[in-house]
Amino acid sequence: MLIRRHRSWITKALIFTNRAINKAAAIQFVLERERLTAADATAIGDGPNDLEMVEAYDGYAIAGTSLAAEQPELKTVASVAELLADS
Repeated sequence: MLIRRHRSWITKALIFTNRAINKAAAIQFVLERERLTAADATAIGDGPNDLEMVEAYDGYAIAGTSLAAEQPELKTVASVAELLADS
């Protein structure tokens, strides 16, 4: 179990997480349940808690967010609307 301090719009918070469970694991669970493959999914993230998901599903970091700033090697997109328009 990972315990970390987090500061954002909340004055103080403790976040309890299990290192084995993240958004990528959740997507994998849904894909298996629905009999889909990774090719049927993509991911768009804006924060560090989205890194595993974005990497696992060849996703995008939203430009101007902490994820894009901290992980410059990720593909970026200005917004979800831009990504959908390019589809």
